[in-house]
Parts: sequence; structure tokens; C-alpha cells
Amino acid sequence: MMLPCRVCGVPTVNKTPKPKRCADCKKAEALDYSRWYYSVHRDEMREYHRIYHINNRERILVQHAAWRAAKRAAEAP
Repeated sequence: MMLPCRVCGVPTVNKTPKPKRCADCKKAEALDYSRWYYSVHRDEMREYHRIYHINNRERILVQHAAWRAAKRAAEAP
């Protein structure tokens, strides 16, 4: 059964009666979704880390000081 692509109108071979997208349109949509999902995830992670650092600033500074002291102690001898 040949039905046109819902996006660009190219005839596509389908086993289902519902019209589908052609391979090129599927690929383009997947790439767009992938880019959108990555940018949303990146923004959410940036926000999460920003809030995490605001809420845990003192503990993080103490950890960094301990790491620096351990590094100096390892380099000294």
C-alpha cells in the first residue's frame, strides 16, 4: 500500500492503513528532537548544579580545602 508522507508528500510503502512519515522526515524529526532534548537536559543540569552549589557552598569549600591539603602532603616528600 502506497501512502503519501504526512510531512513532505513523498509516497511511502506502509503495511498499516495510517499514513506515516518517509525515512528522511523521520530522521530529520529524530535529529530535531535529539537536539531539543539535549538542550533541555543541559539547561536542567546547569540549574541543578547551580542550586546544589548555592545550598552546599560551605561543605564544598571544606572538601576542596581537604583535597588541596592532601595534594600538598602527597607532593611534599
